[in-house]
Amino acid sequence: MEDIYGNIVVICDRDEKNTVEDFDIKFSACFADLSISHSEDIDNDIWIHCSSTNARGDNINFRVLLLVIPFEETGALETFLLNAISKSADYDKRVISECNGFVDIVDNESRYLTKRRYRTKAKFDVYFSIRTPLEQFNQRREILRGVPWENYEDVQNSFRKLKELG
Repeated sequence: MEDIYGNIVVICDRDEKNTVEDFDIKFSACFADLSISHSEDIDNDIWIHCSSTNARGDNINFRVLLLVIPFEETGALETFLLNAISKSADYDKRVISECNGFVDIVDNESRYLTKRRYRTKAKFDVYFSIRTPLEQFNQRREILRGVPWENYEDVQNSFRKLKELG
């Protein structure tokens, strides 16, 4: 508590349906253990004002922001990235849609894709396996770098709170 930050941001993906609720439970337990009071429950895309007292008895104030991406749907950062790529070209949108459909039906007994998050990751990997069958890392990096992220409203909305950091 001596070297405390003024702002703490936690960014994660929405791998499970209860991600935000799980974070609220974990943060609340952690805050209770550290005698940190906070103004409201942890929620997605909301600054939470917190305070505590350090060993010298000084009052310390800070904020915590939880950003679970994507905001609107259950998914992962991979879902967020595929959605942005699909908006860049109709051809990619069709390929992504067909890859997603394939992953949704291919393992109908869930022998290999045993968790929902495995399906999400598989959708990302299937698209990129088609788009970049060779030299995947470098080509994937270039594709993701080539997306004009600043032009996407979803990206702007998802990270707008970070502008408040200065």
